[in-house]
Amino acid sequence: MIIPYWIDAICINQADDEEKTLQIKLMNTIYRQADKVLVWLGEALTQEQQDLIPRAIELLPLLVKEHARYRLSTAGPYFEVAPELSHLGRDGWEAILHLVRNTYFWRVWVVQEVALAKGVMFLCGDHEISLQLMEEAVVDSWNLRNWAIYDLTNGQRMRVQAPSHDDSVVFKIRHIVQPDHKDYNTEGNAHQTIRIANLLDNQTCFAPQDRVLGILGMVQEEFEGAGRELHRYTSIPHLYTRFSTLLFTASGPSITDLHWWFYLSMAFNLKRIDGLPSWVPDLHHNDSKCKRQPYESMLAARVYSDPPWQASSRPCIVSKGSRSDEIILRGKLLDTVLLVHPEVPHFPGDSEPGYGDGMTWLRVMTDVIQWERKLADAVLYHPPSQSTRAASEEPVYSGISEDTYWRTLLADARVDFTGNKKFTRETWLLFREAGQRMLVLVPRLEELRKTTGRDPWTLPDWASSEQETQTMHSFRGPGQPVGSFAAVLCFTRHHQLFGTEHGRLGFTATGVQRGDVVCVFNHAVSPHVLRRVRDRDGAARYRFVGDAYVHGLMYGESDDLDVEERDIVLV
Repeated sequence: MIIPYWIDAICINQADDEEKTLQIKLMNTIYRQADKVLVWLGEALTQEQQDLIPRAIELLPLLVKEHARYRLSTAGPYFEVAPELSHLGRDGWEAILHLVRNTYFWRVWVVQEVALAKGVMFLCGDHEISLQLMEEAVVDSWNLRNWAIYDLTNGQRMRVQAPSHDDSVVFKIRHIVQPDHKDYNTEGNAHQTIRIANLLDNQTCFAPQDRVLGILGMVQEEFEGAGRELHRYTSIPHLYTRFSTLLFTASGPSITDLHWWFYLSMAFNLKRIDGLPSWVPDLHHNDSKCKRQPYESMLAARVYSDPPWQASSRPCIVSKGSRSDEIILRGKLLDTVLLVHPEVPHFPGDSEPGYGDGMTWLRVMTDVIQWERKLADAVLYHPPSQSTRAASEEPVYSGISEDTYWRTLLADARVDFTGNKKFTRETWLLFREAGQRMLVLVPRLEELRKTTGRDPWTLPDWASSEQETQTMHSFRGPGQPVGSFAAVLCFTRHHQLFGTEHGRLGFTATGVQRGDVVCVFNHAVSPHVLRRVRDRDGAARYRFVGDAYVHGLMYGESDDLDVEERDIVLV
């Protein structure tokens, strides 16, 4: 029997752009009709590690079992795993990571190979791994960083780094596009495509156009027909704009899920190519370095709200504008930004200089404490005016309540990241009290660091009083409400708080200006801040500043306000 094989590296002339374009359009059909796709994971970095691949494959079922046990545990970063895994050694773990953290899973173009095929088999050297086993092993591999595993040469604990990509994306997309999966999308091809685009936001590719062309290779053929003209793009902004117009308008008019709004939120990233309308995501600059981490959108902050926000429940209507760079959403223009405050001091991330350094943490925490105190003075009180200064030197209450203030600081996060501690006004007051003591303590800690070269709190008997010990523990101790409050507070970086003409308090993307407009679109999860622009025809159009948290507009209040609902033209 002759069995036909199709191998992209051989069957496509990579030097012929015209042939590549033709073959790309056929890939959907090729992979869907294939009886089986063989995925080559390559060989491990060293021969020693490759020799351990058979043992690594044997251990994958145990790895899956330990994943399930970890999900039920409360061990956090100190999870003791089965001895076969904890004492596998460095080369053994490198062999496992070669399988479950393989760079194959990162690339845009390979996703359709796994997602569309009837059957899939993974190959590593001469060894095979089934689709089911590989998926079960990969899907929870992010939690390996919390497992207690050891280097056999010195007995020291090894740390598995947090993944830079979500290796399980290929399997999640397979669930969306395979009809026999329970997660199979039945809500239309535009909706399916938006879900795929959201999942692919951190996958890698070389050419910016591949972000769109790679997605088109995975969607149902009938929707690909509607997007066939996208292959005739004239520039990357032109391609991204036409693609987003197709998705936004084809998936309406009634939007009842979060995927549409998450796709829109990708337009608010820190880095964007020139020439894009403000509502079009830059699909190529979409990795973690380009996002407003850790709250890349208000949808990320919404996870910690209780109950989850829903700014409007009115049906959403989306339409094309009169120009190619326009889209029209229906909603309400509710308020105007009056005062903008400085953003929270920046804590270094795990890939930035200073991350993990104790004194860097102390200096930034000092800045955060001082920032919050100045912010509270500015938000909760107005300074005395010239006319009242003679009668009283006391600041005047602004009308914004303490409850509004501290809840806005945290984006109304009612619980910490573990879900164990509930935030209250008393938590905020504890943070302020401990912060005041920390400001008094910092000069002595700086001096101790200068004279000893060590983080002061690691020295025996560093504290001169029990109160100093308690102050440091409140910020650095595990599970302490003050430290948890500070951590959530720092999550609002890359955003700025603002006050409005109607006395509201909120925050949005850094760069918000006085005169910007607060808007709630129909069925939006959160409010948005817009900036009015005027063209030569004098018509009102708006550019996005970003999505926003605005206290008092997060739970459907705008639907009941007597404010005109209108078509809002976005450019």
